[in-house]
Amino acid sequence: MAETLNLFTYADVKGRVVNGDKGLGLSAKLYGTINAGDFVKIKAVAGSKVLVVEAAAADTDNVLGVIPYESAKKNAYVDGDMVTVQCDYTRIICTASAAISAGATVMPVISGMKVATQTTGKTGVGIALRPATTDGDLIEVLLKRNLVVA
Repeated sequence: MAETLNLFTYADVKGRVVNGDKGLGLSAKLYGTINAGDFVKIKAVAGSKVLVVEAAAADTDNVLGVIPYESAKKNAYVDGDMVTVQCDYTRIICTASAAISAGATVMPVISGMKVATQTTGKTGVGIALRPATTDGDLIEVLLKRNLVVA
């Protein structure tokens, strides 16, 4: 994952926060390894005095948020690292796994840590603010936990 500079701004990269400090960001200790743009859930660790997170393992996990892209120098994290978790009301760049309509509720696709249009029984993680036409498109998502499809 490389930064690409154009004349006006940086090109989109998975995990880039669009709205700066406007969304909810939490500090947490990482359990396991993870990359920028990946979904995380809370990990129960007996006796821990800090919030501990780990990579989401299923599309039914209760996702807490996304690890943001910080810089090309640090976009992979290992066990024990302190990380920021971007949560509700953060506008963040995610990778689509297929075509997605703007305004659709999205769910995590664990393989590749992408997003797809939410289906019944799966965990909603946000709302697509821009459409995707194919697998691999980078789209802006407004993170919002526990959105339910009836």
